[in-house]
Amino acid sequence: MAESKATNSTIKAEFYKLEDLPDSDDEDENPIPPVENLISATDLITGLLEQNEIQYAVMGGFAVNLLQGQRETRDVDICFSGGFKNLRSILEQQSRLVIPSTKLASGVLKVFVKTGPGQDRCKESHKIEVGLIESGVLGSPKDLAEHQRPVTIGTGAGQKRTIKTLDILYLLRSKMGAFRQRESQSDRTDILHILGTYEGEARASRGKLDREAVEFFVDSIPEEDRSFFKTLLGI
Repeated sequence: MAESKATNSTIKAEFYKLEDLPDSDDEDENPIPPVENLISATDLITGLLEQNEIQYAVMGGFAVNLLQGQRETRDVDICFSGGFKNLRSILEQQSRLVIPSTKLASGVLKVFVKTGPGQDRCKESHKIEVGLIESGVLGSPKDLAEHQRPVTIGTGAGQKRTIKTLDILYLLRSKMGAFRQRESQSDRTDILHILGTYEGEARASRGKLDREAVEFFVDSIPEEDRSFFKTLLGI
């Protein structure tokens, strides 16, 4: 990924061009990093959002990982309230960030966080991809403050802090929507983990999930096991 230093002395971040982005699914160019690097990137971005009083929630596969999921993931998704203009000015001041040189119109801003020696306490150097997603996009809630779940992370040297993920309802909504769209085994694995680990909260979400997405997921389950999921999800 080509990078260039910003010329404005007040801007500390580096910039990338969209055409220079590596294939995120190429394991040679984008290997799965240690979880400590993912946590470091999450700690930096969520800390910036909190300092600037911006509502947020970690979502996607890494949110499931933080909620006891075992599936490895190579990136982090964080939804936030508010527009990109103010957020971008905040990100530009961070020397550990690589941000796009042009504005995006998709409701998602992809940044990279430098982790490793010289940046944090991580042993390996990785640039962690973080997708910053406007609330209401990709299955995230518009009323973000009403759908957050606290989770404690270790930030190194025995330090801990509490951050926020999406609640179980919206983790299911967003994951089932993604599974219906791309039929990814990773999404299916995450859904099964949520349903198995947080069965009570999943049951309480019945009637609030997209029925077509729920039916699509249940149809992916072996027929002999479907009755359990139909009952759990209320279809």
